[in-house]
Amino acid sequence: MRRYRLVLRSAVGVLLLLVASLTVATTRQGPQVTSVQVSPEGVVERDGARLRLRLDRPVNGSVAERVSIEPAAGSEVTVVGSEITISFTELLRYGTDYTVTIADVRSRTGTTSDLVTRFTTAEPEVLALETSDDGPDRITGRPLDGGEERVLFEADSMSAYAVSGTVLAAVVEEGGTALLETVDVVTGARRTVPIPSAVIEIRGSSSAPRIGYTVATVDGPVLRTLDVSDPEAEPVVVAGQDGVALAIAQWAFEPGSTSLAALTEDGVLLRVDAGTEAPTVLGEHGELRGFVPGTSDLVVSDPGGGAVVDLRTGREAPLELPARADGAASSEERLLDGSSYLRTVTDRSGGAFDVSSAVVLFDGYAERELFRPAEGSALVSTCLSPNGQYLAVHTAPAGSTVVDRTVLIDVETGGSDHVLAGASLDWC
Repeated sequence: MRRYRLVLRSAVGVLLLLVASLTVATTRQGPQVTSVQVSPEGVVERDGARLRLRLDRPVNGSVAERVSIEPAAGSEVTVVGSEITISFTELLRYGTDYTVTIADVRSRTGTTSDLVTRFTTAEPEVLALETSDDGPDRITGRPLDGGEERVLFEADSMSAYAVSGTVLAAVVEEGGTALLETVDVVTGARRTVPIPSAVIEIRGSSSAPRIGYTVATVDGPVLRTLDVSDPEAEPVVVAGQDGVALAIAQWAFEPGSTSLAALTEDGVLLRVDAGTEAPTVLGEHGELRGFVPGTSDLVVSDPGGGAVVDLRTGREAPLELPARADGAASSEERLLDGSSYLRTVTDRSGGAFDVSSAVVLFDGYAERELFRPAEGSALVSTCLSPNGQYLAVHTAPAGSTVVDRTVLIDVETGGSDHVLAGASLDWC
């Protein structure tokens, strides 16, 4: 028994010594990351998405001044106890490896360490509607960086589609009757929704399970929205205070929100919130030019000039873009942020039969040409990817307005490695 007690005491002593050694080692070691939270999709879809680091002990708040991000991206850093939160103030690039380094992270006991965290942003799948005279029309998807194309939905005849999350909504024709068909590409769940008349436009929200579509009526285009997460939900008509459907000329979903902006045929700008009885009036304007990527800032155009309307507060700021020195007419101005924009310019100096168009980028300092159609082609329209990284340029054969291809241009680099057939991108 005595021998057993001696062995037991020796074992306990060794264990206590080991614990003490580990405690000393941990105390001398600087703070370490215990968990990382970041949404690879969220950081490319909306401003303010966060990277949250949880550490094994509280740290000094001064670390907020020693955060670096590569590739560079704007951010705001907050430190609360053992948690460091990095809020990105701009949308990140698709399919990109980011490295976040925090130098000289100091604990309250004085130990320090350098922390490095890496993550990769989501690579989007580009969807397109492919029509055929020989077989069914198809909605296909393929990774932007290449890879196999996959068929997401088929129907004998489709005229338009929209995407919201994992749900596709397609306008199909059967026996001369138009229907709205939805399908969840993950679960396979389907639903058919009757449409009272021809669909003029259909769009999906990237922030909420919601689609919207305008239908033609004798009183003008009527906007309806549908909650695609609820198989029993009925379409909701956008109506005024009196409950009468409003004639909507233009509309768009607000990024990062369940709301949408709508412009009536009378020029009244509205914010329409899901679940509210009536929309909020935000003034009168001539035309909607789209949202600044990832924000609630809506660009509008009026006869006397443009403006930027914050859809959440209703505040309005004038937008003054400098005139072109060469006198070329401009259209489709697209604001990228507070200091840079894209515009389509048209030169008619050669006469009615010698018209040329191009897309130019103003980066806050100077303009440079981003895209000009090849000889024999004409520029029809443009649209921005949700994160503002790519500009989709729709072109057609000269003298035609029927789009035959879409060129995706990297706004930052000017590269145009991606060329797609047709024009029905889910961004546009």
